Amino acid sequence: MPDPLAAPPVLPSPVAPGEAVRADDWNRMLAAVVGLYAARAPRRDDLPDPVRAVKLAQRLMIGVVAEVVLTGTPIDGAYLPSGTKYVFVAADVPSIRLGAPGVGVLPDYGRPVRGNEARIYPQPVDSIVLLLRMNDAESPGGVRTYSCVLGEQVARRLCTGGR
Repeated sequence: MPDPLAAPPVLPSPVAPGEAVRADDWNRMLAAVVGLYAARAPRRDDLPDPVRAVKLAQRLMIGVVAEVVLTGTPIDGAYLPSGTKYVFVAADVPSIRLGAPGVGVLPDYGRPVRGNEARIYPQPVDSIVLLLRMNDAESPGGVRTYSCVLGEQVARRLCTGGR
């Protein structure tokens, strides 16, 4: 297998804050990460590099926001993070879903704030998320899927000098 570090990987162009990330760009970035991982990760098995890369690719998935479930009162379209939940679906495996319709789940990673320290604008429906499937330590043989949102934004307001 050629050394993926011999030449820089083909990565997508950077995007500006608030600009949509294209699926093609995201997939190229993931392919580069998988290639680097397969070549450089410490070996804990006797699997050949291509098989190890496929195993990682099966764990790291592109998903989409299928539904945004909002509770609470918005202020200028922004909600508290605790009231901003999602239904996620794996793009290539629609049977992999997180969150029930109308109920949703809180994302595991990617929130731009901690707790309810600030309101956020939810990530829109049909936008890209990252899903990571890992063995579930609490359920032998089970798999747990973690979600990472990529498009939530902190709601900011101009300070008017009030106290």
